[in-house]
Amino acid sequence: WGMSHELVLYGKGKGKAIDDPQQKKFARRTIDYGSNVVRWMQDCLGRRVPPQRLQPHYSYTKELMPPFATPQSPYDSICCRFVNASTNKNRAPVNVVHWFPNGRRLISGTQTGEITIWNA
Repeated sequence: WGMSHELVLYGKGKGKAIDDPQQKKFARRTIDYGSNVVRWMQDCLGRRVPPQRLQPHYSYTKELMPPFATPQSPYDSICCRFVNASTNKNRAPVNVVHWFPNGRRLISGTQTGEITIWNA
């Protein structure tokens, strides 16, 4: 039994573990992807009131429900136009996206403070 065993949990190569003191530690922001489902459960279950229609304004994004919550108009919850996965130099969550008035360029702002202009 002279051998010692080290438990490595989800390490990044070369035996580095999560609790490795040499690794840089930082707090990750928690993102709740299921909040629209919880909101739907709180607002609509038990009531027979149909959900309100979404208005075409960015302030209504907090009112967005999952597609199954509005069977009469499931298109309110799905962005089916201008959907694309593009990456920039640094991968970071995008918080703000806005089209230029002429519709040829898109400006995006990331969580790290980086602003990017995309050509259409």
